[in-house]
Amino acid sequence: MSILDDSARCKLFEDIASKVWKKIIKAHDVNANLPEIGITADILVKILQYNKGLTNFDVYAKNSWNESMYGSDIDVFVETYKNQYRWFALQAKILKSSNQYDKLRYASGGIFQWDKLTLLEAVSGCKSYYLLYNGRDGYVHNGNDSCDRNFTESQFGCSLVEPMDIKRIANKTKANGSFIKATFEDFHPKFAQPW
Repeated sequence: MSILDDSARCKLFEDIASKVWKKIIKAHDVNANLPEIGITADILVKILQYNKGLTNFDVYAKNSWNESMYGSDIDVFVETYKNQYRWFALQAKILKSSNQYDKLRYASGGIFQWDKLTLLEAVSGCKSYYLLYNGRDGYVHNGNDSCDRNFTESQFGCSLVEPMDIKRIANKTKANGSFIKATFEDFHPKFAQPW
């Protein structure tokens, strides 16, 4: 068994994604939309609870320091070697019961979140992604993640998408010039990977 397997981090993230997937499906079944901030808070608690009992490889999460300046909602730190961490700056968006994501084109101070995330990555060395919270009843998928591990659709409960893929899709327009709201299928499975 590898040190990574022994740390159970993969299982932690798989369990979180699966629970998010199921929770969103249940909400959409009654035409309800869950608040993104609530899902993010639940995830922070799950990671911190996991961290509390950990003795070998660490994982830690916190609310981002300054979302309006840097574009991320949640920062996740994963220990890769003893006392060396990889920082993931994540901007969360939740799938609505309409099968669309709201506020992908969000800008503050005239700068879009995808540009802030890309700048943060360039100056800090972190890795930035959009963290999409999803659940699609009836959607079926079997694939391999970026580590070449098998996964099913429920792992898209928490999916990672590169900021520039979000930008490209969020900037698509109709013939009249109005922006098209991105759907789950615009990103999955082509541009998304399980976290």
